[in-house]
Amino acid sequence: MIEIGKRKEIISNAISAAICIDDKYASPYSNEEDNDAKNLYQSFREQGKCALDIYKYIDLHTFEKDKDYLLNHKELMILDWELNNEAPGRPKFIDTLKVLENAVSDKNIRCVTIYTQATDLQLITLQIYSYFSRFYSDTKIKDKIDVIVEYIAGILDDKTDIEDGLIFLKDLLKNKCSGFNFLPEADKKKTLKELIRGK
Repeated sequence: MIEIGKRKEIISNAISAAICIDDKYASPYSNEEDNDAKNLYQSFREQGKCALDIYKYIDLHTFEKDKDYLLNHKELMILDWELNNEAPGRPKFIDTLKVLENAVSDKNIRCVTIYTQATDLQLITLQIYSYFSRFYSDTKIKDKIDVIVEYIAGILDDKTDIEDGLIFLKDLLKNKCSGFNFLPEADKKKTLKELIRGK
């Protein structure tokens, strides 16, 4: 396993330009007084040797017009989870999810960091997972599951010990089925045991 210091070094070396998108931050050169934005900007310039643009998010329509310029040659996006949440008649977090969708499909963005004041990070993960799961049709999901089940069945024939089977399945599901990672630990064990016993 790579040490934390080495991971930071690898990430730092891979990122030379970043964009921070927030509806509360002021641009670094604006007349608005915003110490958080200015401190973030300075820390990237001095410590990370990374160019940081700060974009004051207004609404999705404006972002769509600006996105080609904003995302051009940026490897990192720092995204506020609570973008435009007070907009009447709009589902909560939809603006953030749409911006995130743009980042995922962008050829330059390598990493997205979401920051929030919310304490339930698993709920945020589930909302992101739910939003992006719409891109998979039932047929695609079923086909993927069928391939994995055939693969598992072939390997489990060689496993005599149920604990070996559980460990193998848990590792496989973590790597192949992203939704499995969101299950509570007790539900993971129950699911695995049912798979092994054929229930």
